[in-house]
Amino acid sequence: MPRAVEIKRGSVIEHEGQVYSVKDMTKSAPTARGSGTVIRLRLNHIVSKAKLDVSFSGDDMVKEADFQRRPASYLYKEGESLVFMDAEDYSQHAFSVDELDGVAEYLSDGLDNLMLLSVDGVPVSVELPNTVVMEITETPPPMKAASATSRTKTAKFATGLEIQVPEYIANGERVKINTLLGEFSGRAG
Repeated sequence: MPRAVEIKRGSVIEHEGQVYSVKDMTKSAPTARGSGTVIRLRLNHIVSKAKLDVSFSGDDMVKEADFQRRPASYLYKEGESLVFMDAEDYSQHAFSVDELDGVAEYLSDGLDNLMLLSVDGVPVSVELPNTVVMEITETPPPMKAASATSRTKTAKFATGLEIQVPEYIANGERVKINTLLGEFSGRAG
């Protein structure tokens, strides 16, 4: 059983006898002495899609649900559905954008290295790789005398994702993005 601090977005856990997928998580570390990290999870019930907010201390043990993890790739978006292909049996599975809230903005056509999570043979969620490579579609021009300081600017991507990037990054550049933190991780090679 993993500790609460090890749970990430897209995980499937069991809470009070029910199976939920983790849609969002926040960590906070109170400054008072003796206080530990608090993990807040936004959960969606696998069957009813009901939302539930729960909090754990960082060291609490969380029970992962019995699920299967299979390699998959993202194919395309059709209306409000996102279509994925199971890399083992080539079956296609569709999820609504709402079901994959927080995942959809990192998806680009042909993205692979995803994991399709299934409970009792029914696909319930998609897990992103730790980093993805995306192309910037809009950002202010690079600063002429930009140095390697920590000054940043906003960059937008075709999927609607917005993150902070160093000021020397230009439009059209491909960058690595840490999907766990939603942060710039470097230029793509």
